[in-house]
Amino acid sequence: MKINKLYKQLPPWLMPMDGDGNIILSSFLGLSRNIEGFLFTTKLSKEEKARLTKFIKEKILHELSTYQYKAISLEDLTDDEKSVLEERQLIPSKIKNCTNLDLLINQNETSSILINHHDHIRMKTVKSGLGLTQLWETLNHLDDELSQFFPFSYDKEFGFLTSHTSNVGTGLFCEVLMHLPAFVFTGKINNKINELLDDNILIKHFFTYSELPLGNLYLISNRQSIGMTEIELIDQVENCVKKLSLEEKSLREKVLESNKSDITDKTYRSLGILTNSYSMPLLEALALLSILKFGFDQKIIQHIPSNLWNELLIYCLPGHLQLKNDVAENKLDIIRSQYLKSAINKFDNKN
Repeated sequence: MKINKLYKQLPPWLMPMDGDGNIILSSFLGLSRNIEGFLFTTKLSKEEKARLTKFIKEKILHELSTYQYKAISLEDLTDDEKSVLEERQLIPSKIKNCTNLDLLINQNETSSILINHHDHIRMKTVKSGLGLTQLWETLNHLDDELSQFFPFSYDKEFGFLTSHTSNVGTGLFCEVLMHLPAFVFTGKINNKINELLDDNILIKHFFTYSELPLGNLYLISNRQSIGMTEIELIDQVENCVKKLSLEEKSLREKVLESNKSDITDKTYRSLGILTNSYSMPLLEALALLSILKFGFDQKIIQHIPSNLWNELLIYCLPGHLQLKNDVAENKLDIIRSQYLKSAINKFDNKN
């Protein structure tokens, strides 16, 4: 599969949503599995890993042909192509060893299988909005199909065995992407969120370019997968997400009631900077886009379609910019500015 084909479509987790879709952006659900009789991936020799990767890939492509997976060998990709896969949430960030590491993805990127990263198999499904329960139906069916020809490592006491202790048990990881600008604007992002989260819930920054919470985007996920059923884990994460969403809504209303003029000014200033800068660093772009999205969501800006933000977010990222433009890294900020200006002005000039 050619990576540049992916560039032409929005990833499924960025598909526009109505209603709570302006706060709860997307859901990710995954399962880690290892095949009985084989060492964990990190313990395999290069030759053993190559044989196992080939075996798993060929078996899945043959037995699950209805999924129409396409195979990508990560070791054959350039750094820019790997960055695109990272940015589209198809592979973990900053993978160090891509030797005999393969990715299987379906045409619309809603289903993927990573072979021989930390575990032999990591299957993942995604969708926009809050839909972990719906995703579980799909993922559970895929897991059942895979288990028909792969005997998975399982212990009666501990459950499914994985290379990381946090995944032992069900092997399930649940993640929900949220946009939480009001928590940040009001300075309650740490204390208030900790009040609302259960002990088994983790909140982390979505982007890993910096230790800062870029774009006010956060991932809500489970810490452990042992001691609970898959449905219980999903319910726990979804309940916390719903609490955060309600609190974010309340904080947005309070911010607008007390500071609507300031918020309106910040929104239009952000729009002005995005459309009039010569150079736009990534960190600044993500901060401005967060304010712009807040303005879209609160109907402060109505002459530009709110779903434009989804495109701006993904296509301003380094890997996507580099793949399309093939320029030196020190020119990316200029190219990013040109892209943002052009994309927004298609609508802004009509006002």
